[in-house]
Amino acid sequence: MSNMQYLHSMRAKVPLNIVNITACTSRMLYLTLVRSVIDYSSPAWANAKPKIVNKLQVVQNWALRVITGAPWFVRNTTLHNDLQIEYMQEHLKKKSQKFYEDCANSVHPQIQRIGNYQNRHYKYSMPKEVINL
Repeated sequence: MSNMQYLHSMRAKVPLNIVNITACTSRMLYLTLVRSVIDYSSPAWANAKPKIVNKLQVVQNWALRVITGAPWFVRNTTLHNDLQIEYMQEHLKKKSQKFYEDCANSVHPQIQRIGNYQNRHYKYSMPKEVINL
């Protein structure tokens, strides 16, 4: 089962009326359990097709709605602003940029070369190129 299938299967299992957990605690749980898994591979996710990133955004929107207990008519922008959580595309771009900056500032020469694409003859764009968009 892929990660996306797992998240969609969890969607049906999570109760929408979480009791005795504040929005702040729920936000922290989301950032710790879900967002950390996405952040682990953020340089690769940042260069994914928009359709894939949109699926991640749908999962995030659903999680924010569960956290706040918001009804269907509350806008996603309101949820993101109230919980101070970035949209997935913005977040992935920032995490990727920080990753490549950390690589460039490393003391190890092998790590410094990560993202330096010399004599590139690839058909598709590389993960670092999404930062410049």
